[in-house]
Amino acid sequence: MGVREGLLALLDSEPRYGYQLKTAFEATTGGVWALNIGQVYTTLDRLARDGRVEVGPGDDAGRRTYNITAEGHSELARWLGTSPADAPPPRDELLLKVLMSLGTPSVDAREIIQAQRTGIVEALQAHRRRLRAAASNGDELVGRLVVDALVLRLEADLRWLDLCEERLIAQPGTEPTRRTAR
Repeated sequence: MGVREGLLALLDSEPRYGYQLKTAFEATTGGVWALNIGQVYTTLDRLARDGRVEVGPGDDAGRRTYNITAEGHSELARWLGTSPADAPPPRDELLLKVLMSLGTPSVDAREIIQAQRTGIVEALQAHRRRLRAAASNGDELVGRLVVDALVLRLEADLRWLDLCEERLIAQPGTEPTRRTAR
């Protein structure tokens, strides 16, 4: 999701000013996607320029409200109807680390894979504890869904690392690299 589409989705329910959009965005994403207020206003300016929102007059405190337009509703509907699989894959630091380690003579890619696996397992355990605590406390749906997504993505990353290791082992000439002193 882009910030642009997220702001349009929030404006679909009611007109808001910038700081309200920032806090609503962060609450709606379960606190896992923090926004810089400057980013919010820059995005709102672009949405206004593109005819997706209208800017209302400022109130006594100088806050301007933003309203979604018909064009904004259309863009939001298009975005909601598009599958993420239709887009190019996002930049993924884990993928980049593993791929770069394969071509870096001074490191053993298997060690990089194992180090990443260790970090992911630790994060996975922490998120599972959060999920159990949220379920037992009857926490809100948004928070539980966010943790579910994090857990499932980490589990997928672990499966991918396992596959990387299997393929690396099966690849001829990929013995562990000896580090040389620099």
